[in-house]
Amino acid sequence: HFGLMAALLRVTAVRRFAQSCFTSGGTRYTKTHEWLRTDGGSIVLGMSDFAQKLMGEVYWLDLPGVGSKFKRAQVIAIVEGMKRPPDASGEADDDGSCPGEAVFPEIYQQKGWQIQEVTIGRMGNMHTITREVLAPADCEVVEANSRLELEQDLVNTSAENDGWLLRLQLCEQSDDLMDAAEYMTHVKAEFQE
Repeated sequence: HFGLMAALLRVTAVRRFAQSCFTSGGTRYTKTHEWLRTDGGSIVLGMSDFAQKLMGEVYWLDLPGVGSKFKRAQVIAIVEGMKRPPDASGEADDDGSCPGEAVFPEIYQQKGWQIQEVTIGRMGNMHTITREVLAPADCEVVEANSRLELEQDLVNTSAENDGWLLRLQLCEQSDDLMDAAEYMTHVKAEFQE
């Protein structure tokens, strides 16, 4: 009976945490640029708008199946994008989505980012950028965004809405979440390092 009681208390605490954390401020962010939002009895996870701008045009995603379980900070999804390298002034040639990229390339040196230069026919030199999306807490996948199978561009055009990646059931609290203002401060601090 004590094991069942402890499990019920843990589930209740996680639900209370999710309700208070998300209903008081809406979207929450991780230091690794994922966002979370409560929706009914589950948590919706996506990549922040800031992170999608660093990705370039998203062309491939690897999302887990329903029922997959993950531990905190484990790679839960992989997103790949492509963008033209910035010119000497730091401006991207095509989309202008991240003008400071050449000045602050260390973001790509952080855990979870991989960048590779490739030459693609008439397009010339491009960067393929791989982003590992991390689980915010121990969790189970209850849904993957099926629209992304055919509409990967939703990650770029609606990163924090229709371009969501996964719906999760959290098995524990995620204590390191930031509201929008704290997240913007975090992003600015990363670019000043």
